[in-house]
Amino acid sequence: MYRKTALTLMLLSVGLAAAQPTPAETQIVNQAVAEYQVEGQAGPLTAVSNQVVTTVLPVCGVSVLPNGSVSAPAMTRSVWPGDAVTYAYTVTNTGNISSTFPLQTRLENPSSVTPGLSISLDSNGNGQLDAGEPAITSVSLAPGQSAQVLVVATTAVSDSAGSAYLNLVASCEGGDSQDTDNVSELVVGQPPALTVDKAFQPAVVKPGQQSVVTVTVTNTGMQPSREVVLTDMLTEQQARGLSYVRSSAVSSAGRVEYWDGARWQPAEPAQVEGVRVVVGSLRPGEALTLRFAMLAGAAADGQQVQNVATLLSRGQQTSDTATLRVQSNPAVAIGPVGNPTAEEGSPADQQTAAFRQNGEAVCVDHSLRNTGDIGDRFRIQVTYPQDQADHALYGADGQPLAQPIWLDPGQETLVRVCYTAPGTEVVEALITVTGERGTTNATRDVLRPLPILEKVVIEPQPVAGMQLVGRGELVTYQLSLTNTYGAPLTGVEVVDPLPEALDYVSSLPQGQVQGTPGSQRVVWEISKLAPGETRVFEVTARVSDRAEMGEIIANTYHVVSEELPLENGQPPVVSPPAEVQVPIRIEIVKRAGAEQVNLGDQITFTLTITNPSPVAALRPVRVTDVLAHPNTLDYVPGTTTLAYDNAAAQPFGDPVIATRTFDQPFGHHPAGTPIPEVMTWTLPALEPKQTATLTYAMRVEAGAAEQPELRNHVLAVGQGPGGASDIAQDDSQAAVVVRLNLLRPVGDIIGMVYVDRNRSGIFDKAFDTPVPRARVVLAGGRFALTDEQGRYSFLNVPLGTHAVRLDPMTTPYPPLVMPQEGGLVGTQTLHVRGLQSADFPLAPLGGDIDVIRRTTVQAGPLTLRKIVFATPEGYVVNLYLDTAQAIPNVRITDPLPEGATLSAGQAEYHGAVRPGQQLLSYSFSFGGEPREAVTDPQVDWR
Repeated sequence: MYRKTALTLMLLSVGLAAAQPTPAETQIVNQAVAEYQVEGQAGPLTAVSNQVVTTVLPVCGVSVLPNGSVSAPAMTRSVWPGDAVTYAYTVTNTGNISSTFPLQTRLENPSSVTPGLSISLDSNGNGQLDAGEPAITSVSLAPGQSAQVLVVATTAVSDSAGSAYLNLVASCEGGDSQDTDNVSELVVGQPPALTVDKAFQPAVVKPGQQSVVTVTVTNTGMQPSREVVLTDMLTEQQARGLSYVRSSAVSSAGRVEYWDGARWQPAEPAQVEGVRVVVGSLRPGEALTLRFAMLAGAAADGQQVQNVATLLSRGQQTSDTATLRVQSNPAVAIGPVGNPTAEEGSPADQQTAAFRQNGEAVCVDHSLRNTGDIGDRFRIQVTYPQDQADHALYGADGQPLAQPIWLDPGQETLVRVCYTAPGTEVVEALITVTGERGTTNATRDVLRPLPILEKVVIEPQPVAGMQLVGRGELVTYQLSLTNTYGAPLTGVEVVDPLPEALDYVSSLPQGQVQGTPGSQRVVWEISKLAPGETRVFEVTARVSDRAEMGEIIANTYHVVSEELPLENGQPPVVSPPAEVQVPIRIEIVKRAGAEQVNLGDQITFTLTITNPSPVAALRPVRVTDVLAHPNTLDYVPGTTTLAYDNAAAQPFGDPVIATRTFDQPFGHHPAGTPIPEVMTWTLPALEPKQTATLTYAMRVEAGAAEQPELRNHVLAVGQGPGGASDIAQDDSQAAVVVRLNLLRPVGDIIGMVYVDRNRSGIFDKAFDTPVPRARVVLAGGRFALTDEQGRYSFLNVPLGTHAVRLDPMTTPYPPLVMPQEGGLVGTQTLHVRGLQSADFPLAPLGGDIDVIRRTTVQAGPLTLRKIVFATPEGYVVNLYLDTAQAIPNVRITDPLPEGATLSAGQAEYHGAVRPGQQLLSYSFSFGGEPREAVTDPQVDWR
């Protein structure tokens, strides 16, 4: 017996999920399984039915969303003619096989407009047509796959208002399945009407003027506009000579932006190459105005410059063009200074001037003015229709005129033409100005030669050089006047203003004498002097006591007339000066230092030489000393000193001693007799009222024993400003008496000064060093200088005890202590009996010294010997200078070794070198090799 049981029936199937279409060829297997319970048995029992197998067939299906119809469009878009709009659709493969679905668009009736339609793949699914998204005519999709596509509808500008219904149709290949209910609506409305108007105000300008650009956009339609961009590019205008006026751009609405050549920006850049205004929308009837100013430059002159303003809105572009004409009126004028616009060719446009004397240039000023309304560059040219002259052009600053000359409108400048005439003819010059813009103008200068004025001294009779006329003496001048002006001279006055040093005596023909002595002038009046006519006058005057010794009296005369008036109080033409000079007589006094002398004595002579003139200097002054008897006195070298006025005496060069012949008798010597042993000093100058004191020493020679009196004469000759004929001279003499004591016993002292390197007290020629030009003094005033071998001598020394001292200022070496000095270092006491010797050995500097270098340099008359010594403290350098003549401006440079440090003295010398010998010494420290411690000296002199 069966019990009632629950029966469960299960269907088993194999396939895809319900959301996806079942792929084709998929087998669906069904089998029923029943579970039942038998009473009395444990657990359920199962009963399985037979299997039923079903195979899925391939099915193609496509769906396009959203759906729509003409009466209920899926999407509606409103546009203006010329716009494009995008519709987004989704195409889905609803079949169970992968398929390629052809796509096409079509317009459904009724449609009053016919837009262009295209299909593109919306790759990123944003519903917008982006760059790179391709146009398509089909899509390939797997079962259940979808694709986003875009239908782009483009209207024509010419389209009228109306509607269109567009449909996207997708189908299976072969047309088995189609989706055709995807209609959307396109509504084309009436667009706004935007007009552009541009104008320049004023439309015609001159260079340098501004014109305001006004651009106006007006919406004359019935619809508000979209964004409006009004642009005015200025690059072309600037290339034609216009420039944007800074901060001039303003607009009635929106924002103004500027193009700097790379980008648009709201801030005005340094260089504005474009201006635009941007506004979001213009309502019907609303206007947008942009204004800015442009400046016309000189480069724009004569041009018509076009400017284009462009309007861009909703992809549509509209423009308008305006033209600005830039035109100037160039003009120029040149004429007499202060009157450049004088009528060309008229007497007012002509200037007359006279040439200057002695070839000096005469300058005529002109005014040059830009009478036009534009700046221009001008050039000046001077031509001569007949006679030629040399000329130069100058500007208002006195500098050579730089051409071309830029002048702004109305600007004026001075042009100076300076003429130099090569002859005595009248010269006419044409001064022409030409502008780069084609303008021209001219003016004329007439230049006449000045009359020729000459003045000479006829009494006293002229000789070579300047005339010398003493106080109280007469001088007669001849004046000659010749009219070379090229036209009659009327109202002529010939004026001879006498210098202060002259007093009037007479004149031919009789002239008018005006003023008082010291400020007189002689005047002759001539009513008319014909061209080429010559007049001659004479004036005699006396040199007054007011004339100074040495004064040059210069006398000129001048001429004025109606044609040649005074210029700034000065006469236009003045004669060359006729000059005479009041002679100078040098004052010279000679004094001897002793009235009585013995043989061998030294005498000091003092010459006092004075220039008494308060106005004239003597350059040079030669002082000549002549012995009455030769071989009686001998000049002591190096004893000359010179002092000016109250200044301290300074060493002066030794005289030149030679045999001379004089044209005039001199002392006891007749004229023309050769005189031996003539000493001559040359002083560079004696200034006015200056006194020079010249001292020198002479030794009484053996020949003086035959003369009871020693007399020598001195002559001073100075050359004044008058040249060779202006000689100032004086002479003087001095005499001394010789005490004839010929039987007096005398002896001689000889000796040597040297560096005793081995301190032996005896001169060793191979080792010790002689010291030249050391001064040895003998008690009583005599002294001697050592020669190149360090030797000295005193001859004719009276027998007896004498002291001999070495002058420590003439050698850098200290004397060695000698027993015979008796404690007086550097001084020796001798008992002279015949020939006596006294040597002065000197200690080396810094102890023992090794000589490591000897060098000799010859520079013209100068010989330089260099000796370098090595000492424990460093190195010592001695520079020995030897010359037979004084040499000024000598430069000696003795470079130190590299790394050396100067410790004493100077390694260079700049100055004069006196005749004879002198020593320069310095020392330095040096740590290098001894052979590197020597350098070569350099000598330059002029």
